[in-house]
This record gives sequence, C-alpha cells and structure tokens, in this order.
Amino acid sequence: IRKGRLVKDQVKSINAKATLPFEKMLLAYDEIRSTMKWNGYESIFPTDGLRKALNEKIGNSADINLSLVLLLKETGLNADPVVLSTRDNGLLSLFQPVISKLNYVIAHITIDSSEYLLDATDPNRPYTMLPFKCLNGKGMLVSESNAHWVNLLKKEKDPHVYYAEMSISPDGEIAGKLTVSESGYGAVGKRTDYTKSGSESFSKKNKDKWKNWEITNIQYENLTDPSQPFKIIQEMKSSEIAQVNGNLIILNILMNEGQTDNPFKPEKRDYPVDFGCPQKDNFVFIYEIPQGYSVESLPESVNLSLPDQAGFFRFQTTVNGNKITVNSILSISKIQFVPTEYQALRELIALVVEKHAQQLVLKKD
Repeated sequence: IRKGRLVKDQVKSINAKATLPFEKMLLAYDEIRSTMKWNGYESIFPTDGLRKALNEKIGNSADINLSLVLLLKETGLNADPVVLSTRDNGLLSLFQPVISKLNYVIAHITIDSSEYLLDATDPNRPYTMLPFKCLNGKGMLVSESNAHWVNLLKKEKDPHVYYAEMSISPDGEIAGKLTVSESGYGAVGKRTDYTKSGSESFSKKNKDKWKNWEITNIQYENLTDPSQPFKIIQEMKSSEIAQVNGNLIILNILMNEGQTDNPFKPEKRDYPVDFGCPQKDNFVFIYEIPQGYSVESLPESVNLSLPDQAGFFRFQTTVNGNKITVNSILSISKIQFVPTEYQALRELIALVVEKHAQQLVLKKD
C-alpha cells in the first residue's frame, strides 16, 4: 500500500472532482467497488501483489480492499487496513490473538473525529455497511505506528417493512397491493440476486415464493442505488387465504406472512445469541372489509419490551369504519444476548409467533 504509482490516474481523477475528505472517500470507494470484481476468495494477503489485481480488475478480498486503502492514502486520507476473523471463521481472542485466526481485511478511514469501515467487494452494498460475515466483534487496525482493536459494527441494520392494502370480498377473495421494502442486508441480497438472475428469472422466483397467490403485476424500485431501500411492489389476489364458513369470513391476521416459527426452541442455552446487527420487522396491513360485514373477532393488542431496551414487540389492531389496520413491529436493538438473557428473548419471539398466528373473523350483519 505504499506503491502510489499504481493508482496515480485514479488519484488525479478523484482530486480533480473533490476537495473535501468525505467526498474523496466516497469517490475512492465507488472507484474500487465499481471497477474491481471479487473472485470469491477471502484472505488477508494479496494474490500476487496489487499490480496484477489492479490491472486485471479482479482479485481476492485483500486485493480489493488493500487497493482501496492504497487509493485512499494516495488521495491524502488517513487510511489503514483492519484485519479480522469472519463469523464462520470464529471469534477472535482479544487477549491472545494469532495470525492464523485472521482471514479477512477491510479499510479503516478517520475523517476529523469520525471513523469509517469500508469493504469494496460488492457493488450492491453502500459504504455504510460491511459484509454481514464481518460483523464479528472486533478487528485489529494495523498502521505504521501502532495496532489496536476497533469495533466492527458501526451503523449496520437489517430492517424489513411489509405494507399491504387489501380488500376482502364476500366470497373470501383477497386482492390488493403489497410493498416489501428492504433497507439492510436483505436489500444487498435482493440486488445481488436480481443482478445475477436477470429480471425475468428474479420475478419468477419471487412469484414462486407466494404460493396460493396470483401475482397480477410486479414492479421494482431502486434496483441499482444501494443507498435507497430495494422495493418489490406487487398486485396480487387469492381465494385460498380466507375461509368462508356460513356467514363468517376467517383469515390469518397477516395472511400467513408473519413469523411462523420460533428459532429458539431449547428451554436453556449455554452460549450467547449473536444477531450480528440490529434487526427490525414491521408489518402494516390494511384490510377493507366487504359491505354488510362487521368485525366479529380481532386479536388483542400487546406491547412487550425486553430489559435494558434490548428490544420490543408491539402489535396493534384498530378498526375505523370499514378499514382494519394491523401494525406489528419486532425490534431487536441488542446484538448479543448472554445465556441469562436467553429466556426473556425466547419468550418475546414466542409471543410474536403466537400473535402472528391469530385470526381475523368477519361476520355478515
């Protein structure tokens, strides 16, 4: 990362476009992210020096991210590499770190009092996010003067929003529009899948997920801009979700799209639960009930929080005229739960599963 001549053309271009350090950082990140392709291999060492990787525009994770460090340094920024162990490689010991446990390297930049961690191996990921596999405790920053630990989690989050406006017919058919909005790692995965599969194949796979539904129209928003939520907007209808029983219409409160399973099945756990980053699932479903029907039964609202603001679950149902609104929010803000906190987390998720399984019942007047 001292061979500045390898990136002299890129440095000249960046310095001509920007003077502020933050702007230079973004331009350097976009330059490496958009021009170099990751070959799928992880390492803390370049494949064969950076010259070949920069010339051929392809390399392992170290080729790409050390090229980023080089470019950042040559534009005058305070940049250094950070070595780490990915989640599937195991957690590093902060007291006895060994080089054999390090398998990945990223870039660290300090601008004024702000720190940034960058990984340029994926063109679909914004600068505010590391790969999820890198969210594994701490990494070691290596500079010419010293080495010290840095937290790997910065502003990464994984929120999912499901917004539906549906009408229910007297014969039990449900029709309307559903918008699925992904802003975190879900968005990265969707953009990557869309890029690899193409529009037609991606749409087919998406439709195949919605069993018992007919997708009549599907649209996408923010396909290529990683700074914006990836949205799937689909018009859909089904005669298989609701059941008509005499003068009653019965359906699952979230049309069977809520949380159906509790991953924390054992009653006790002797090791931590690690979510990697904050999680949030938000369902907002609005139903228009048919004329001549009223609400016979509706799940009760609940509001449960974990100790120390570690997370919460809020479930609310309201009726306004012929509209029913269901709002479910599950938020996990704490990253790691130790065994003594496991039971409260398990009970919270069990409540989510219970509420999402409940029924909405309409009765003909």
